[in-house]
Order: sequence, then C-alpha cells, then structure tokens
Amino acid sequence: MVTTFSCHGHADGSAADRWAVLADYARIARWARQVDHSTLLTEQQQGVGTVRRVQVGRTVLTEHVTGWDDGTALEYDVRASHR
Repeated sequence: MVTTFSCHGHADGSAADRWAVLADYARIARWARQVDHSTLLTEQQQGVGTVRRVQVGRTVLTEHVTGWDDGTALEYDVRASHR
C-alpha cells in the first residue's frame, strides 16, 4: 500500500534561505519539531539517491530522495524501517 501526502508550511526568510534549510537534508531535526534525531545513511548528502534515517519517538523511518530540483523542489519517499 502506498500513501501519498503533501506538506505545506510557512517559513520566514527568502526563498534561498528556505531552500538552504531543506537542502541541509541530514539536519531535519533542527526545524521539524516532531523529529528527535536524523542521520544520513548515504555518503551522498544532497540530490536524488540520498537517504536519511529519521526517528520520531519510537518510530524509525527512512526517507529516500526521489526528486531534487535545486532551489525549487524536494521529493522523497518515506518508508518504515525494520530494525
């Protein structure tokens, strides 16, 4: 089963400032309050193919970048991690 969702929010600053936050893919925990910890699982730090592990409480997810349009769009698949 595939679930698709979209997330929209508001952030202050310029578009370049907002993109810099999103492009720092390993550090989602700095701005996403529900994320307790995150780390990259790939040597690659940006772009399609980058994977991060995200922990939200006791739930562990992996997020796989599937689309990256520098400065414009970021798309990724979220998958449950099986420890």
